[in-house]
Amino acid sequence: MFKKIAKLRQAELKSVGETQTKQAANLNEFIKILG
Repeated sequence: MFKKIAKLRQAELKSVGETQTKQAANLNEFIKILG
């Protein structure tokens, strides 16, 4: 049971991390355009 929850949590955190990475990349592109 715990392992299942841990795996789901891990997948959740991974997708959140990927989203943040994408947002950071978009922000960098935006700054380049402004600069």
